[in-house]
Amino acid sequence: MSDDTRGSNAHKRSNTYAEYVDILSTDEPLQIHDPYGATVDFEQMVSEHFIQGLERSLGLFLKESFCPIDPMDSPYEFVKRYGFLYQNVKLDFDAYKFQEAIYKDTHPEIVLMQAAQTGKTAYLTTLLLWLACKFWGDKFVIYFPGQDLARIFSSQRFKTFVESNSFVAPYLGNEISSDGDSRAGENSKSVRSFGRSIFHFFTIGGKVSTESHTFKGIFFDEVRGMTNAEVNKAEHRTSAYSEWWNIKASTAKYPKSDIHAYFTETDQRYWHTNCDCSDGVILSDNWPDCYGFSNGSTTLKKRFADGFWQCPKCQKIIENPLDGQWVAHYPDNWRHGYQVSKILSPLYAFKAGRLMQEYNEPNMSMMEFYNSCLGRPYI
Repeated sequence: MSDDTRGSNAHKRSNTYAEYVDILSTDEPLQIHDPYGATVDFEQMVSEHFIQGLERSLGLFLKESFCPIDPMDSPYEFVKRYGFLYQNVKLDFDAYKFQEAIYKDTHPEIVLMQAAQTGKTAYLTTLLLWLACKFWGDKFVIYFPGQDLARIFSSQRFKTFVESNSFVAPYLGNEISSDGDSRAGENSKSVRSFGRSIFHFFTIGGKVSTESHTFKGIFFDEVRGMTNAEVNKAEHRTSAYSEWWNIKASTAKYPKSDIHAYFTETDQRYWHTNCDCSDGVILSDNWPDCYGFSNGSTTLKKRFADGFWQCPKCQKIIENPLDGQWVAHYPDNWRHGYQVSKILSPLYAFKAGRLMQEYNEPNMSMMEFYNSCLGRPYI
């Protein structure tokens, strides 16, 4: 191509593809012309377009890849930072002291063998949301033994929990589109989007749950209503991830089955309440010997009208069962596990007689009492 073509004649038209190739093969300063005849420095144009493209791509990458909600270092700090409400009540780690360590635990595999009404559902809800912010753009699933449980958790527990925080709530049911803007997403009882993350609420034996999915986190609520085969099949769906979360929670049933079988594979953490014994006492393991009566003592009757907690070994009266710590009985086991009884709930910790009342109820079977109240298996 002649100098005339690159100079005076070129202003009449824009350069063709062949001319661009020819331009790139020269060592001379490169100039081309836009469709309006203006002279443009080729290297400067490429540089500017590259920078603009990089800025746009990086901007979209940042919008899509990084959660605008800081997950903090643990679910505990996450809750303290954003102050979520569970069933219109603020999560209180001062009252529920035993939960603090559980919420601070960021181990990817945790088993909770927990009595009823001890905060299990609130914890699962918090952990799901925390993981969605930590791994922005991934998918998570929680399995239930029945469809009704899945719907209740999704609409009455999870949804209301997210909506309790005005900063976090707008991301529920909205996702980030390819241009970085917000748009409507999934917000049904079975599937909910949260920004770029997605939650599935499945029945363990349902048709949809058997379809092929890959999840960053997989949760099982009320494992005692599931078979081992169902749980194992669901776990295989996370195999695509090198780092994934597997959380199981349930009241117990029989020894060495369902949740108790999984719990025995963990480091088995029990709450040891402080007493005069060197290692404290696990009150739920010592029922009913851990329950004390006034036995005619006027002083005790005045202090503990409905009975009190005591260590059956050292006989110390325990005024606060939450004065203690978690102790791992098998610290060499990799998975983490927690056993929680109603005795650790403030509703029972300071009202020992309430648990004795449930124990004596005519319709309360011994198995149900051990499972739902003491958080232990029974046969």
